[in-house]
Amino acid sequence: MEETQNQEAAQQPQQTRVSILPAPTMTTLYTNAFHTNFSENDLLLTFCVSRPDSDAKGPLLTVQPEQRMGMTIESARRLVSGLIQALQQHDQMYAKQE
Repeated sequence: MEETQNQEAAQQPQQTRVSILPAPTMTTLYTNAFHTNFSENDLLLTFCVSRPDSDAKGPLLTVQPEQRMGMTIESARRLVSGLIQALQQHDQMYAKQE
């Protein structure tokens, strides 16, 4: 019986452990607009801040690029998955009760 358990354990994929290190120089960036570009292997995400403005021609939306982040397509897919999960959790926690 012990031999069977050892065989089953050997057949199961080993989970990768994650260690999150301190980030003493990390900063927070506020964004309310973004722009995307991509190539065959990479995705570039530009974070921007937009604000209403006006000029001589009338109302204008000013968009200021602030930071850019590049990643592989696979990393972008993981980011989307994580964002969807976070939004679902947010909606469960803060959605108005109808």
